[in-house]
Amino acid sequence: MERVLLACATVPLLVTAAILAVLVAGSAPLFRDVAPAEFLLGAASLVVETLGSGEQAHVQERIAEMIMNLEIIKALLRTAEVDAAPDEWGLMTPARFPLTVAENMYARSFYPRMIEIMQLLGSSSMM
Repeated sequence: MERVLLACATVPLLVTAAILAVLVAGSAPLFRDVAPAEFLLGAASLVVETLGSGEQAHVQERIAEMIMNLEIIKALLRTAEVDAAPDEWGLMTPARFPLTVAENMYARSFYPRMIEIMQLLGSSSMM
């Protein structure tokens, strides 16, 4: 089996590849969640601008809620990066807890609520 030099220690290549796969798979969902949230916020802003309803308090509140959701996800990602620590092989790994919290919050509450807000903003001038 081949060996590679990594952080002043030799680690089997197979193990190193497995660790890297776990790291990428562990943080990828969070990166994957930021893009749709940014897209939804941009689309909501465009809807509000097009309809001219940006001066209404309830519209501003809903846009602010979408911004808050996006920034919470970004903050949790940043926290995972800042709290990264080396594992037993010397590889820097992001903190798991912030990543898990972000994944669960996004899937269970943020994304469904952002879709609901989009529907509410789009239907506000239909009447």
